[in-house]
Amino acid sequence: MQIGEVDTPLEWAVWALKRYHLFDRFLEGAKVLDPTMGQGNLLEAFLVEANERGLPANVLPLENLYGIERQEEKIRLFLERTEKKYK
Repeated sequence: MQIGEVDTPLEWAVWALKRYHLFDRFLEGAKVLDPTMGQGNLLEAFLVEANERGLPANVLPLENLYGIERQEEKIRLFLERTEKKYK
């Protein structure tokens, strides 16, 4: 993390997802964009919620999750981490 960068904690992202019923809207076809994804915790929160509901990642509309990040290393680490944790 560089000076001035603030990443949303995964726990907060999961809380916001539940608080605003974002997962249900996502399952109904809503697209999700994290314009400054950093570590990708907002996007990962959708996978956490799917796990809690017993939904495997392969039934999720993952093509509706979008993240923009200028640091390629963060994108690579996000993809590696989520593939390992959620298959």
